[in-house]
Amino acid sequence: MITAVEMHSHLERFLADRDIPMTRLTDHVEEVFGVPRLVVAAGSVIHGFGNPGSDVDVLVLVDNPGVTNFPLSSYDGQQAFDVTYLDTAWAREVGEQIGDGSALACVHEPAGCAKTHETLVQFSRLPLGFVIEAEPEWNAWVSRMRGPALGRILRRWWLLRALRAWTAARIFGADKPWLAAHRYCDAGLALLNARVTAAGEAYFGPKWVAAKLARLDDQAGLAVYERLLAVPGDGAALPSYVDRCEELLESLSAIGPESPQVHLVASYAPGVNVFRANGRTLVSRWMMRGVEFAGPLPQAAMSAGGPIWAGRLTELPSWLRALLVADMAWLGIADWGGHDKPGD
Repeated sequence: MITAVEMHSHLERFLADRDIPMTRLTDHVEEVFGVPRLVVAAGSVIHGFGNPGSDVDVLVLVDNPGVTNFPLSSYDGQQAFDVTYLDTAWAREVGEQIGDGSALACVHEPAGCAKTHETLVQFSRLPLGFVIEAEPEWNAWVSRMRGPALGRILRRWWLLRALRAWTAARIFGADKPWLAAHRYCDAGLALLNARVTAAGEAYFGPKWVAAKLARLDDQAGLAVYERLLAVPGDGAALPSYVDRCEELLESLSAIGPESPQVHLVASYAPGVNVFRANGRTLVSRWMMRGVEFAGPLPQAAMSAGGPIWAGRLTELPSWLRALLVADMAWLGIADWGGHDKPGD
């Protein structure tokens, strides 16, 4: 994992190129939301991945449950600083969830998955950032949160994301081959993110996976990365790309969509309503498009609001496959055997 000395060096060099001394960082922090307990510089710049147009993220912990994660822009000359105020109680709560492993408890349903991703993006920047100012309690908290528990959770997230994309690719293969190809690519990139996280590159920024592989001198990983991104522009070449991706994904992870420990759970996508008329069933999304069935669906699928099916990919019913292909349903991972990283 990147050290404080390395983060300081990256930040100092970036600011020096813009004639901004490190001492001016705190000029962008206000006390309007409360006394700052912890001030952290975060983001791609601190981890050495930034570009000349990058902004600098500054996270500030205050005792105020009313603050949100909306960044407030501040400038020093032409350089942008995005200052985000976060509540100390929120940070403690998420930290406890990271420690006890419950941080991923809701990723099997749409809203929970989206919220978990947002939480991990924001929270991980605190312990993986460069501490500018901190009260003793929060300085110790940062050190504690930089332990192995955070890396395990982030690796689990990437593996779950990979399994979802890999499963979707197999479901879409016959009906939407182009979409399936891109989902295969997504799955592979997620597995590479799990790989670099396991190797110590825990910064939660997916677009920097190639830079992380290069910094780790992971030539095999870079070769996989290049092959994944070679999505063909010719439809006739899609089958060979799909076959190649299956081989690549299987080389990166011992767990796949049809592994016996992988159990799925499906919910309706946002905006779905279910209607019955004359013995037929219409599943409509946003009242703009729909899928019609000749008879009733299983009872759990006759209304929106909860899980509509659970099982393994090999047991996926035809009615649910039709809904997934039509973007009417959302498929999550309910259980995957508790593995922390690919290859376990």
